[in-house]
Amino acid sequence: MIRRMIVVDIKEGMREVRWWLVSATLLFAVQSASLFLSASAQDLPATFSLGEHLFSYLEGMLPFTDGADNAFHLPIAWTVLTLYGTYLTLWYPANSLAGFGRQLLVAARSRWAWWLSKCLWVLLVCIAYCGIGFAVACVATGVTGGSLEIAAPDNLVKLYGWDQQARYNPGAAAAFLLFVPLSLASICTVQLAASIFISPALAFALTISQLFFAAFFHLVPILPGNHLMAARNLALFPDGYDPVLGIVLSLAIIDICVLVGGSAFSRLDILTKEH
Repeated sequence: MIRRMIVVDIKEGMREVRWWLVSATLLFAVQSASLFLSASAQDLPATFSLGEHLFSYLEGMLPFTDGADNAFHLPIAWTVLTLYGTYLTLWYPANSLAGFGRQLLVAARSRWAWWLSKCLWVLLVCIAYCGIGFAVACVATGVTGGSLEIAAPDNLVKLYGWDQQARYNPGAAAAFLLFVPLSLASICTVQLAASIFISPALAFALTISQLFFAAFFHLVPILPGNHLMAARNLALFPDGYDPVLGIVLSLAIIDICVLVGGSAFSRLDILTKEH
């Protein structure tokens, strides 16, 4: 029965978010275009490699240290792109507890099958979203005559003013970029659990808070948002977070949410619960 649920979720869930995924293309394109415009305005080289476009999507912010002359500025582009990815997975699981989705759950006689299917769907949406970002980065690189490789982002670090601090680590960069969907999925899996047991609106508010705290508190490694920032990663900075730690943390968060969430969902009164 779980196979049928997975097929239904892929078909119906992807249909529900298809236009949101299409719109994501525009968001990534705007960020890539901003690189070109910013570089041109500063008389810097306006040709960026594939890796530099990807790092720009995941820029984040350098560690924030409180001080009279150091005001906190939330990284807007990183926040918008990350929140958009989490919003994609917000409504479908909760909505599928009504109507046909509830009938399918009752017919399956397995709460665990329903829960595992939704967790898998969340992961697939995160992979699709990141795949769109990768595709847009490839196109933007080709249009501007950049190199289709993941190499030292010399132009990008100059544009961001990181050239005195950044030290490119190719191995860490590969791990960081490859497992971005996993890091995003860990945030979305927590949001999934909150949306089912509390409400989608409050779950999204929790996600926003989590990203804000990650931006503000750079010394808290258990906040997944810290591991989604290029500016705080070993890929570019010697004192940044090791991407292996981010991978382990993401897997731990997903495992806990799947196991604890599934156990709790198996006892949830879905007949009286309203979303």
